[in-house]
Amino acid sequence: VVESLIRSKTPYADAARGWPNAATGWTLATDRTPHPHQSEAVEAWMHVGRALAMSGDPADRNLAKSIAAFVRDMPSTLAAEPRRQAPEATPQVKPTDIGPQR
Repeated sequence: VVESLIRSKTPYADAARGWPNAATGWTLATDRTPHPHQSEAVEAWMHVGRALAMSGDPADRNLAKSIAAFVRDMPSTLAAEPRRQAPEATPQVKPTDIGPQR
């Protein structure tokens, strides 16, 4: 609707920008697997967020928090969450000394 008004150069009042952006509590229920480019985008956003979080500038750290919330709410991230698990610890094999100095 707004794009049509802009194209026709019809004056309008954008009152939607004044509404609070409150969380709805809605969740996305999907079993779709994200496409590779979507997973790569999530990784890229996380990389940028981590770099900003390490900055000494408070504005950068605030932006990092916003990016973290953005990534957390991405549909491709939500679909991937159930599959995320901590990697299993692989048993470390103690090397056996077979040298002459046993």
